[in-house]
Amino acid sequence: MISEIEFNKQLLELRPQLRTFASMLSFSEEDAEDLTQETIIRAILHKDKFIEDNSIRAWLFTIMKNIFINIYRRDKNYRELIQRAIDEGDLRFWNQYVVNNTESDLFASELWEEIHKLDDKFSIPFVFFIKGYKYKEIADIIQVPIGTVKSRIFYARKLLCNQLSGIK
Repeated sequence: MISEIEFNKQLLELRPQLRTFASMLSFSEEDAEDLTQETIIRAILHKDKFIEDNSIRAWLFTIMKNIFINIYRRDKNYRELIQRAIDEGDLRFWNQYVVNNTESDLFASELWEEIHKLDDKFSIPFVFFIKGYKYKEIADIIQVPIGTVKSRIFYARKLLCNQLSGIK
């Protein structure tokens, strides 16, 4: 069994990586910090369930992902949270991947405009996908089969290509 000192040392070393992952999952910095703290607390409380031969990093990330999924399953205002993710995620996504110049800003704004024109059943999984979520994670969050998620993302891409080709 891993010693408590070694376990705590590894937790502290992995905290920045957990915080980064939480930022990807969360809609605000406060939510990310809460998610990180909750993950560390649960890891400490359930240290006895950690199998020493396994990766503590993978174990912690699994705990965090499960906490995140459970929070959204319980939330009564699910629809409002998804819309907030789409609205607040716009700038964070584009600031990370697009050089900030007038032309790219214009294209990014046109692209998000077109994404918002899509039916929610296509836009919601597509936004999660471009934010880096895996198909399984998206399926768990929006509570549909993984095949449905893949299909909706495929059709969202197809619809966007058709819409954007008409903009030029």
